[in-house]
Amino acid sequence: MTRPLRIGTRASALALWQANRVSDLIRAQPGAPAVELVHIKTEGDMQSRVRGWVRPLTIGLAGLVAVLGLGWLAWAALDHANPQLSSQLVAYQVIDAHRVRVRIQIVYRADVTASCRVTAEASDHGIVGDLTFATPADRRNTVTVVKTIVTEREATTAVLQGCESAGSGSGG
Repeated sequence: MTRPLRIGTRASALALWQANRVSDLIRAQPGAPAVELVHIKTEGDMQSRVRGWVRPLTIGLAGLVAVLGLGWLAWAALDHANPQLSSQLVAYQVIDAHRVRVRIQIVYRADVTASCRVTAEASDHGIVGDLTFATPADRRNTVTVVKTIVTEREATTAVLQGCESAGSGSGG
């Protein structure tokens, strides 16, 4: 007598369906041996019964981290979308070979001190003058500041590098 063909399978519905399907296909062949299904329990099957709470806890923690991350992202986007101040170079005038006068408009949205940097450039785009200055907080919304940059040679333009609130890293 021939030994039956043994097919090992886990006890899940999908695994049993697959094993039965294979068993039926084998039995349909002429002269096929007898087929026997052997149920196998894996270490994973046993652990899933013992620690069934791990997966829901992991999913819950991942959801919490995602919600906190999205909350932080929304806060950061709103905070940086409304800077405490903004600035704009309104006008400049080359006074002579060693001086450029600039007019900068600063719009305050909070009671902060502004630190601004403006440079003077020559026709070869080299920086020939650099000025950093601070303006105290002002209760008015808009302040216009006029400054003179001393240059090492004749400048052709002035460039506002930006203004930022003291202690911040964002410019305007």
